[in-house]
Amino acid sequence: MTRSIYELRDRARESPRRVFDYTQLARFLGLERRFVKVYVHRMVKKGLAWRPVEGRVAFTEDPFVVATQLVEPSYISLTAALHLHGLVDQVPSLVECVTTGGPTHPSMGMRSRRCSPR
Repeated sequence: MTRSIYELRDRARESPRRVFDYTQLARFLGLERRFVKVYVHRMVKKGLAWRPVEGRVAFTEDPFVVATQLVEPSYISLTAALHLHGLVDQVPSLVECVTTGGPTHPSMGMRSRRCSPR
């Protein structure tokens, strides 16, 4: 059964997730990981998705969503959180997240900070 990249993109958008690694996307779509890598390459080439970091694909440009789903568990904090809640007028140049674990990806105007889970 041949599937178009448009159908796969639409199915991925039905998920509450917007950032996937290849394994997560393969499970969600019910495909083999090796096929998902090819489909992702084609979606990125057509501009239907983008790669925030190697091995991940995003179906949104929202930096707040991408930042919190790249490193999990995490939450938006500091100036970015104050801006989202309307408590400061400044638009932050960085989306800062706090996490108790996981690798951080310091790029694209996003920064993750680790903290102790205690």
